Amino acid sequence: MATKSLEQKAPTQVPLVARLDPRTGSGPCTPRTALRRCRDAWQRAFDAYMAKHGEGDEVDGYFAARPAGEAYCGAMPLLEGRESILGFIACAAHGILIGAIAPARGAQLLAAARAALAAQPLRAKSKSPSAPDKKKDAKNTNFAPETKASQLKSTA
Repeated sequence: MATKSLEQKAPTQVPLVARLDPRTGSGPCTPRTALRRCRDAWQRAFDAYMAKHGEGDEVDGYFAARPAGEAYCGAMPLLEGRESILGFIACAAHGILIGAIAPARGAQLLAAARAALAAQPLRAKSKSPSAPDKKKDAKNTNFAPETKASQLKSTA
């Protein structure tokens, strides 16, 4: 039976900014990719804690969840650009649901995202051909006054 070597090669050191900046991944930061990055960061941190400290019991899982939650938040996209903000909101909501983010902290994160989204310039809305014209609908739906007027004329 082969024994495992206690000396393992140290992982390549990645600068802290690169580990926290979700833009280091390839491709645009859509809500789906943001969620994937956050979930992957959580799982990596949880597994690393369990490998180093855990025996696999419930108590170790509880303690492993804290650094995993920090990693989850660290992988959230920056609040810049509409797609990144939507990804941030998706990660915050999902993090609250799975317990990676405390509800009080989640409320703060969602409030920050709401402010960032409100600060974004409005997108120009294109007028679709299927959109009803309010002026035309106002004439067609206002039957009551015309009916009263025609009834008054016929009785006079």
